[in-house]
Amino acid sequence: MATEYAQFGRMHQKSYNFCHMSPEDFLEPTPQDEAETPSSSTVTQPPKRKRGRPPKFRPPEQLKEKRCHPILWKFLLENLNDPQMSKCVTWVNKEVGVFKFESANKEEIAQKWGQRKGNRKLMTYQKMARALRDYGKKGIIRKHRRRLHYIFLPRYLVREANENTPVP
Repeated sequence: MATEYAQFGRMHQKSYNFCHMSPEDFLEPTPQDEAETPSSSTVTQPPKRKRGRPPKFRPPEQLKEKRCHPILWKFLLENLNDPQMSKCVTWVNKEVGVFKFESANKEEIAQKWGQRKGNRKLMTYQKMARALRDYGKKGIIRKHRRRLHYIFLPRYLVREANENTPVP
């Protein structure tokens, strides 16, 4: 009985001319009705989305401009040029960009970096050195030949020199 009413309902929605139909026509589905009923083999699932929020596209220039947190390599350049910090970090060859951490005071500069970042926990040299190794993958700072020696890649030294020159 339920199927009879369902078929009648579909016929009624399509505005068939009921005056010319026999009672048997009401119970038999038409070929159009069979074509419209989805079978399980023809139904396609929409493609699954990846989990999480989709990434926002931003050019690299915008990403660098909107940073509000301190950047380690700029912090190191500031301290390398500060004579009061020479007991912690010094230039070995400023023209090339080689610098070294003083082994006795390397923890002091790490603690100052943690304070600059606003960390609640104490920053150690090991944690800061991990960030320096990540800079090596990015191509900013690399480990140099000797222990506690690092080298800035030239484009970052030139960029920092251009930022520090006064504009006339």
